Amino acid sequence: MTYKQGDIILIPFPFSDLTGNKKRPALILNKPNVNKQSLLICMMISSVHRHTSSDIPILEWNEAGLLKPSVVRVNKIFTIDGSMVLKRLGCLNQNDFKPILSKFFSLFE
Repeated sequence: MTYKQGDIILIPFPFSDLTGNKKRPALILNKPNVNKQSLLICMMISSVHRHTSSDIPILEWNEAGLLKPSVVRVNKIFTIDGSMVLKRLGCLNQNDFKPILSKFFSLFE
């Protein structure tokens, strides 16, 4: 399957200590023409009551294919092979995606 920047996918997201994983949504940050096999993604969570400074809420979560109000945890990023994607859930609109990309780039300033 072909994925694009802003797609929300379901993946086996690894625990930070690499002892296991949990199926959860993730957001694709990179453009497909950069590398068709590798996807740069960040974690999404529906536990919106536990915000950190790197969490960006998804305002139009239902339209994006999510079942619950969610946030993107921009500081939880990694690269996966496209074959690890279990399913495509939806896509963020530009109003939701732009603040996430801006926050992502600010991590490197």
